Amino acid sequence: MLCCNEVVDRPIQAVATRFVEPLVRYAGATVLLVPAVADAMDTRALAGRLDGLLLTGSRSNVAGARYGKSDAADDSLDLDRDAVALELAGRMIEAGRPVFGICRGLQELNVLFGGTLTDALDDGHHRSTDDATAYETLFDHVHDVRLRSGGMLAAAIAEPSISVTS
Repeated sequence: MLCCNEVVDRPIQAVATRFVEPLVRYAGATVLLVPAVADAMDTRALAGRLDGLLLTGSRSNVAGARYGKSDAADDSLDLDRDAVALELAGRMIEAGRPVFGICRGLQELNVLFGGTLTDALDDGHHRSTDDATAYETLFDHVHDVRLRSGGMLAAAIAEPSISVTS
């Protein structure tokens, strides 16, 4: 699971508990937190040791320079996360290992495969929640997704569908 660079009272590498806990508690996964330190990562060696990769959501945005846009108006970038995410995800895919994305993680995968992103979807901050919104209710809206028969995920969980939040 790839960390993000955050600044609380000092720079930290972080992953929200809501991403880590379900994997440990319900999937029985051993979670390795991968720091987003671009100039110190050997992504080739790391990809050879991982069973899969989860690219989580984050407050930061993928840099527009990664898909041919300007970053002039965007102050919420994590350039190290961009570099590590795109390189490590590419190496995992080359190795035939699963890569999953949530929110920003899906955007990273889209950019990795040559896609672009739309700037400023609205004036609001879609990652923020109203203070009155309880953490427990953030994921109440679930729906089923049918899995492709013979696909990697369908084979791994032996179910025709899964419940997800969007």
